[in-house]
Amino acid sequence: MAKILLLFWAFLFFFSNPIKAQELAQDFEKIDQYINNSEADSSLIFLKKIDTTHLPSNYKCLWYLYTAKSFFIKDSMGKAFKSGIEAKKLFLAKDSLEKVFEINLMLLDIIETQKKLEIDAREIRQELDAFASAKKNPLISAKTFGSIADKYLMNDNGPDAIYYYNRAISEYRKLKDTLRIAKIEMNKGAVHATVFKDQDSALYYYKKALPIFEERNLALLISYNHNNQARAYTDQGKYSQALEHYELAHSIELTENNASTRATYFENLKDLYIDMQDYKNAFLYAEKLKSLNDSLNSTAQNIAISDIQTKYETAKKEKANLELKTKVEKKTQAQTILWIGLSLSLIVGFVVSYLIFKNAKRKRLIAHQERELAVQKIEKNLKEQELNTIDLMISGQEKERQRLANDLHDNLGSTLATLKLNFKTLTRNFNEEEAKPILENATVLIDDAYKKVREIAHEKNSGVMAKEGLLPAVEQLARKVSNARGVKITVQGFDLKSRLESGLEITLFRIIQELITNIVKHANATEATVSMTNHRDYLNIIVEDNGKGFDLKKGIGKDGMGLSNIEKRIEHLDGTMEIDTSENKGTSIIIDLPL
Repeated sequence: MAKILLLFWAFLFFFSNPIKAQELAQDFEKIDQYINNSEADSSLIFLKKIDTTHLPSNYKCLWYLYTAKSFFIKDSMGKAFKSGIEAKKLFLAKDSLEKVFEINLMLLDIIETQKKLEIDAREIRQELDAFASAKKNPLISAKTFGSIADKYLMNDNGPDAIYYYNRAISEYRKLKDTLRIAKIEMNKGAVHATVFKDQDSALYYYKKALPIFEERNLALLISYNHNNQARAYTDQGKYSQALEHYELAHSIELTENNASTRATYFENLKDLYIDMQDYKNAFLYAEKLKSLNDSLNSTAQNIAISDIQTKYETAKKEKANLELKTKVEKKTQAQTILWIGLSLSLIVGFVVSYLIFKNAKRKRLIAHQERELAVQKIEKNLKEQELNTIDLMISGQEKERQRLANDLHDNLGSTLATLKLNFKTLTRNFNEEEAKPILENATVLIDDAYKKVREIAHEKNSGVMAKEGLLPAVEQLARKVSNARGVKITVQGFDLKSRLESGLEITLFRIIQELITNIVKHANATEATVSMTNHRDYLNIIVEDNGKGFDLKKGIGKDGMGLSNIEKRIEHLDGTMEIDTSENKGTSIIIDLPL
């Protein structure tokens, strides 16, 4: 990506001065290579040769960035920080957030490394957090937080390292990336072991990560994990456990970093045996370490010699290429300008085509969104109509119950009462001994009929419209069902001293009545609880039973025991309903309604 940007900026500069622009692009490409190879002195020599007075702004950004990186490699943190701040200002002006993120990581590393540097890193952390949040990509956010945490771990800043490792884990959980989570858990163990000196916590995180590595058969990570556990046990003085984990680490066959990893293990085992005062084995592993280091040094020397030979051959080729380039440069200059012009034309054409495509896509998106809004509006209207229908139905049912109760009480009830009075009068004035028992029996029957009429009237009126309110009505319903059906129903009310709006009380009573009916008919329960709590701003209702439960997907369907109808009523009241159930584990229904 960096090379593409360099070429693009070279194209723009080429248009006014093709020869200088080409040389500038080559210089910056060479600097980039030096920095990637950690050759800071070579990169600084090239950077000092460049005159920044008339340098194009795009290259000026890179000049400060490469200068900062070079000084950072040389451990000249003051100069690196100064150049990094200048680079950050220039990239911010160009809105190059990726580069700003890269610079911020370096600046944070400098601040954490220089212990006596009186600079607050909070602003840089906030910018890094903002970058991760703006991406809205859990993977980018997780890697960002992980990089920040690594900086804090390297500089022995334990609390901040743990904080950002936890944020990285939170993002990886969104991706269900258990392997990366396990790696970070092992890093958290390293924080506890090296910074906090808390070996118990370190072992907890090492052991938490190990099964994930073993499941994936990641030999190197498994080996590292056992080595870390061994170090923790050594610090605790538990030498037998430490030796056991070192042997496990050493027994794993590695395909990468084998020699350097073995050297680390031999060093650790040597130190362990010294702590155990087993000097024979300590000497044995010291000899193994020396032999392995000699082998590594020979390998390193061979690599260094090959590297020198490669650089020598490369230098010869570069010299020959430069001579050849000088000879043909004048002949190819016109062709180069033409090629650059053609490339710029292609770029312009591509940009124009892209803008046209983007505009058409935006129009299609707007049209699609308008169609979706229209569909949503229709669905909303249908839903409102459905809810209004339910309200009208409930209202009609309540009016019909009230009318029936009034008719029974005022008409039939009064008639039976009058008839009863007449019979009592007749009984007092009638002297026939034979007729008296018949009249007394008729009086009893009429009295029974009158009582039943009163019971029907009160039952149809459900108690909600009575003076006591919702809670007494539900308690009365619970007592009747408990007596008649063999299900023990307990009602609990909290802070329900004040009455609710009459229509709301009726609706809530019918909902609870429907839920209790479902328990009696379908749940095969022996116990149930109705809990109602007034939380000032909202009312919470919980209906629970110890019955057989049901399949939630089937329970809300067409034959869903009235739950779908109840849910629509609650939605109409701007409330929510939550169902927690599974087969043979009972059912809990939680309703929250705003007041």
